[in-house]
Order: sequence, then C-alpha cells, then structure tokens
Amino acid sequence: MVVRGDDPQDRRKVVVNLTAAGRKLVARARAARAERMQRALDRLTASDRHAFVRLLTTYLDALEKEAE
Repeated sequence: MVVRGDDPQDRRKVVVNLTAAGRKLVARARAARAERMQRALDRLTASDRHAFVRLLTTYLDALEKEAE
C-alpha cells in the first residue's frame, strides 16, 4: 500500500508514498464515506438541512478565528 524512499534534499528524512493499490483503497474509502454522509443528510428535512449548514458554517468560522 505504501513505498518508503529517501528525501534527496535531506538524508535524515524518509518519504512515504502510496502505491497505486494504496491510492485505490483511499479513493474507495473516501467514496464510501461520502455515500454514508449523503444517506444521512437525505434523512434530514429541508429545514433541518438548512439549520445544519448554518450551524456548520458558524462552527467552521469559529475554528478559523481560533487559528488566527
């Protein structure tokens, strides 16, 4: 799933990259997560989805301000 290599700029570092199989596995996991999230959102009413988006936006704004 991964290959280990050297950093040509700094021999103290180790570089780890995904193989093609690793990239496929990550892509499948992301797609499955997106499908689960979509199914959960589909169960909400339109009003609940709007409230969720509003609260999520507020939360993300607060996180961004905290990082400043």
